[in-house]
Amino acid sequence: MCPGLTSEGARMDEELPSGTIVGVFAEGKEHALAIGLTKMSTGDIVI
Repeated sequence: MCPGLTSEGARMDEELPSGTIVGVFAEGKEHALAIGLTKMSTGDIVI
């Protein structure tokens, strides 16, 4: 598992390939904290 997805409330709601533009959100926040580009697929990150 990648650092940052170790908290109890962390989740990824969709299966995305590497190279996808994503928003990074935090619990209790309305807007994205960051916008980024995935280097790994979500399947690879969660494993």
